[in-house]
Amino acid sequence: MLAGDTAYVNLRSSAIATSGIPAQGPSDVSWYQSAAAFNAGVVASTGSFQVRPVSDQEILTYHEMCFIKAEGYMRKGDVANAAYLAGIQAHMDMMQAKLTSWRAAGCTTTNPDMAPMKASDISAYMTSAAVAQGNVTMSDIMLQKYLAMGCSIENWNDMRRFNFSAGNIGGFGVVYPGINRGPLFAGTAAYTGTTIADPRYWPRRWSLPTTIELRYNLNNALALNSHVADPNIWSMPVWWDCSTDAEYSGYLK
Repeated sequence: MLAGDTAYVNLRSSAIATSGIPAQGPSDVSWYQSAAAFNAGVVASTGSFQVRPVSDQEILTYHEMCFIKAEGYMRKGDVANAAYLAGIQAHMDMMQAKLTSWRAAGCTTTNPDMAPMKASDISAYMTSAAVAQGNVTMSDIMLQKYLAMGCSIENWNDMRRFNFSAGNIGGFGVVYPGINRGPLFAGTAAYTGTTIADPRYWPRRWSLPTTIELRYNLNNALALNSHVADPNIWSMPVWWDCSTDAEYSGYLK
């Protein structure tokens, strides 16, 4: 991530490259409202672990592989698999390594929450009620995967695969409890699906850019999907989100 990219994240963090505060050193990646706030030590936001300018870009991680393995075991009927706990621990270990490097770089002088976690806190969490201690459910796995991969689009992929909170995929029950369709539009004309059990109730894809694909490449786009210019295309399942080819073909008619 470049320093200037912090203008596009919801929890802002900055450094001298973007803050405009000359006295702010390169290891201070907190965000301050003004030079006066900086001088007073008033931090407006530190940014989350994944969006700080000094954070790594997570492409493929060991903890993600653990959660994928845990899901695989769950689909085989093994509800006591160790991959679930291994995924949580692997994410803690990855964070701890990065937090330790930030402390060595001097970042914790101005931002204490960039310091390493206490080993006792990690242990307390791993043995708490927040983590399934016996038989795990698919919801348990996906909750911890969601927490570990907060900025990854794979969370949305997982939600689509399980129909969000519909509870109608396999025998896994409600995988994402409490999730509902957000207010995507000012009106209701573009809403599709009337119940959470309807696959077209949920947001499943982005519309193609109007000024590029739909204006200059419309014929080719329509050849792939005759509904590509429909206002409710956002709710149409993608091919891998359907149980059979026939199901997906049905949406294309």
